[in-house]
Amino acid sequence: SFPTRRSSDLDFVTVGGSMGGIPSAFIMTRTPVLQVDAWAVAPNSARPAWNRASVTIEAIRDACYGAMAHQVIAMPAGFTAVELQGVIPRSEPRRMTGDVDAIAHYVITLEFSYSLAGLTSASTEG
Repeated sequence: SFPTRRSSDLDFVTVGGSMGGIPSAFIMTRTPVLQVDAWAVAPNSARPAWNRASVTIEAIRDACYGAMAHQVIAMPAGFTAVELQGVIPRSEPRRMTGDVDAIAHYVITLEFSYSLAGLTSASTEG
């Protein structure tokens, strides 16, 4: 899961829609690339909380290395569980300027690799 550390109620993370990915023609593995945004606001300040947004996005990037690999993830009712093979950062965290002055905003692009739980490459190859 994503980091649970919370600096304040004014810090949050959003995950955008798929930015692409390369499907396999022979193995039922999905590899969507998603944009993850970290936002932070410094209460009672007109200055952005760049340090808090940076710490959040770096914690997300650090979580990509090892801890989440090869886990079965339960999904909400009506959806099949998936096996997460891994998450790979596809960009360095980037500071986004030009937003509202008092809101700090960082972005990172991540590639998720997963398949439906219980499937193996042997059962999906032609």
